[in-house]
Amino acid sequence: MFIPKNALTYFFILIGFLGFSQEKINQLDAQGKRHGKWMKTYEDSKQKRYEGTFDHGQEIGTFKFYKPKSKDQPFATKTYTRGSDEVQVKFYTTKGKVASEGVLVDKKHEGVWKYYHKNSDVLMMEETYKNDKLNGLKTIYFENRIPTETQTYKDGILEGENKIYADNGQLLQVYFYKNGKLNGDSKTFNAEGKLTSEGKYKNGLRDGDWKFYTNGKLTKTEHYPIEHPKVKGKEKQAD
Repeated sequence: MFIPKNALTYFFILIGFLGFSQEKINQLDAQGKRHGKWMKTYEDSKQKRYEGTFDHGQEIGTFKFYKPKSKDQPFATKTYTRGSDEVQVKFYTTKGKVASEGVLVDKKHEGVWKYYHKNSDVLMMEETYKNDKLNGLKTIYFENRIPTETQTYKDGILEGENKIYADNGQLLQVYFYKNGKLNGDSKTFNAEGKLTSEGKYKNGLRDGDWKFYTNGKLTKTEHYPIEHPKVKGKEKQAD
């Protein structure tokens, strides 16, 4: 039987396509390690739990992770690079917007992590990690992208300068922390940027002379800790 040359060509192309489209998944190599494309579903469900590619037991490329009702929208992805301990991680909203992203090293937060306002590309917060602990600057943002607060951390504890702003960028408060407690100079300002108070903290409490201002003018000075008058040998309790 004569078969046209073109028909043979189409036949082999079709066979090749079918072979490609039926790529095997969830395979093991000779050493019993995962190799190639893998995809797992939730028990008694067709919903994917995760999918990604292994190279002789080692994750490579991007893995997608799903919740029981995610359908085709992953709630997280992890991207692996051959020869690197760093894993790029992204978490998503149900609408597919990035909710947060950063780097994991040995399952620990490392470097800068970013968080976004819900279903938005606008940055809500940036944190800096070292070995899974906050280290360095943390910045929180209004939806208009202006910082609302900046903090400084060391080994997961507040350490150093802390600033609070209004949504127009006006500085409202300046504090300093040491080992997680307020220590050192402090100033507060009103919406027009005029000084309203200044003084020092020691171990989380006001200490020494504090000055208070109205419309930029000194109106009151208080000394801390406040000494209450004594009544019949006992301190008078504050109301």
